[in-house]
Amino acid sequence: MENIKLKDLFLGNIDGIKESEEKGFENYFYTGNNYYDKLKKNEKKFIISGKKGTGKTILAKYFELQENKEGKISKLLTKRDPILKILTEIKTIDINPEERDLVTEYIIILEIANIINENKRKLFLNFSNLFYLFKISKALKYINSIIKERYETSNYILENITTEQYNKNEAELNINNNSMGGNFKKEVGNITKNNYIKNDYKNILNKLKKEVIYILKFININLLFDDLDKYRKIRTENEDLVDFLNSFIKISNSLNSEFLKSKNKKGRSRIIILLRSDIIKFLNNNSSNLNKIIADAQIKLNWRENSDGKKTSPLIDMIITKIKNSSYKLKNKSSKEILDNYFPKNVYNYPFEKFLKNYSFGRPRDIIFMLNCIKEEYGDSENFEENYFSKTSLSYSEHIIGEIRNEMHFFYDNNKIEEYFYILEKMDKYKFTFLDVQNFFEKNKFLLRPEEFCEIGYQFGIIGNSWNKKNGKGKIFSWVYDENSTGKPNYNYDFEIHYSIAKKLLGNTPIVKNRN
Repeated sequence: MENIKLKDLFLGNIDGIKESEEKGFENYFYTGNNYYDKLKKNEKKFIISGKKGTGKTILAKYFELQENKEGKISKLLTKRDPILKILTEIKTIDINPEERDLVTEYIIILEIANIINENKRKLFLNFSNLFYLFKISKALKYINSIIKERYETSNYILENITTEQYNKNEAELNINNNSMGGNFKKEVGNITKNNYIKNDYKNILNKLKKEVIYILKFININLLFDDLDKYRKIRTENEDLVDFLNSFIKISNSLNSEFLKSKNKKGRSRIIILLRSDIIKFLNNNSSNLNKIIADAQIKLNWRENSDGKKTSPLIDMIITKIKNSSYKLKNKSSKEILDNYFPKNVYNYPFEKFLKNYSFGRPRDIIFMLNCIKEEYGDSENFEENYFSKTSLSYSEHIIGEIRNEMHFFYDNNKIEEYFYILEKMDKYKFTFLDVQNFFEKNKFLLRPEEFCEIGYQFGIIGNSWNKKNGKGKIFSWVYDENSTGKPNYNYDFEIHYSIAKKLLGNTPIVKNRN
């Protein structure tokens, strides 16, 4: 097709931030799953969730770009921003429970205040009412004084006054005498020092919040927090971190409601949080009041959801969208033409689309990495030949295992993770029953228990359940990320290792026919 080689195609980037920096990024972004429309049109939605690699960050970056184009100031922050604010103010993340909500609210309000301060010139455009100009100027002056916290006394209060004796020693005086050719007497006296400490954030919060909400009547701000879920060891070493994330969701919901007071013609300002869905589930299980908030506010990214009922799956549509926009020569080609020209009809005896579904976790990141591996290795080819997928399967398998390990670190320490994968390799079985697991554990001593081994594996999609269809033709599989999953393993069914990681763990790529 027009002699356009694989190396000339843009297939995406597994890092959402890096992809958003690509020239023409918005043209490559896939809107066919309506997640952007849901976020854009429903102002009650403020939580973007999904498994790692489902495109939370890239959706947020696209939203940020579109909102800024419409004159709604939007900014995506990373985990470093709020944590640095905490460390600056109170020097620790282990916050007193009674104080946690106040600190969280202060962090968010301060971030919005900073954005207002950076964009204050925009507030004076198209304003002729002197009354509003005066009130806006007054509010901005206060906000500016808070932002410049290291230099403005508004953020410092007088702690005490000290008096120190002033006494130049003889040696210093002699040097001065000799250098200036004069005779000076010994100087003795007193100096007074005013000692200031930073004004406690609680003394600032109410007024700062009042001025920020007033300014939001005239300007729209979307503040997006990404990577909050990358605070590690939340469960094993720092229970306060669970409370911190709970607080962040609760306070964001409360502030979004308050921002209704300042809603203007362009809509209302909003705080938006990006969190992994497995972490949200964990937080829900450890909080009595989060479920209602999350149920109403969440947009959950699930690329496998209802995909079988469409002509092509959202994942395929996403790749086609990127390929079409890689060259003006491809822009007007049909989806079928792109598929027929660039992709094989079958891989490992599966139709191509089913292969992508079975050998991935149904996430854009998996597919993008798989195709980019081939592109880097066989860039001069003009299509993705079937054997290329086999030749790059080890690199792909290593990548998937790395992603799983990264997710596991949020919940388990490194020793437990290492033992888990050691057991999988030692068992050396692609398919097994719970009885097989019990027998293996009886012969070997591990810290993990058989039930725990199966639960962890199922929780992260490493293993799934399988059973025969009633008509005996083919199997049904249950993976944690599928709609037919109960979220827990069924010990009465067989277990199978996910295809994508078998190459690395077992040294082969299993081919199973008639898999659903």
